Amino acid sequence: MPIEITGRHIEVPEREKERVRERVTRLERHAGSIDDARIVVTGEKHRVTVEAIVSSRRQTWKAKEETADIPTALTAALDKIEAQAKRDRARRKDKKHGPSLRDVVKEWEVEVLSPESLRSAGPEKRIVMKTSKIPIKPMSAEQAALELEDSRSEFIVYRDSGSERVSVLYKRRDGNFGLIAPEW
Repeated sequence: MPIEITGRHIEVPEREKERVRERVTRLERHAGSIDDARIVVTGEKHRVTVEAIVSSRRQTWKAKEETADIPTALTAALDKIEAQAKRDRARRKDKKHGPSLRDVVKEWEVEVLSPESLRSAGPEKRIVMKTSKIPIKPMSAEQAALELEDSRSEFIVYRDSGSERVSVLYKRRDGNFGLIAPEW
C-alpha cells in the first residue's frame, strides 16, 4: 500500500510521517485493503492545512483540516477519514439497505383443491390442481379471522405481524377457525 506524504512550504517531521503510516494501516480494519493514500501538508504563515485522500477498492474518502500545528491537523483529517470509513462499513452491513424478505415474496403461487374434486375421485384418487396467486398481507390472527368471516374462501394465507411468519387460517366444519403456523 503506497502512502504518499507531501509537504508544501513546510517540512513534515519523520515522526509525523510514521504516525500517518500507522493510522492508515489501522484504517484497514474498517475499510478493507487500502490501495492508495495521499496526504498533502501545506504550511502558510501561522496555520497548517492537511488534505488527505485514501482509496480502497470500494470507496475513496477525502478530508481537509486546518489548524495551527501539524500533529493536530493530521490527527483531525485522519479522524474524519476513519469516521467516513466506519459509516460506509455500517451502511454496507445494514440490512435496511438490502432487499427484505417481505419485499422479495409479495405473492406465492398456491394450488387450490376443491373439496368436490377430492370426494369424487372414485377408486383412483387424484389431485386436481387449480393454480392462483394469493397476495400475502401482514396482519394479526384476529384481523385474518375477520377477513375470513367476510369472504367466501375457506382459508386465508397471511404474514403474522407479530412473528413475521407466514400462517394459514382456515374454516373448520364446526364453525370455528383453525390456524396453521409453520415452525422453521
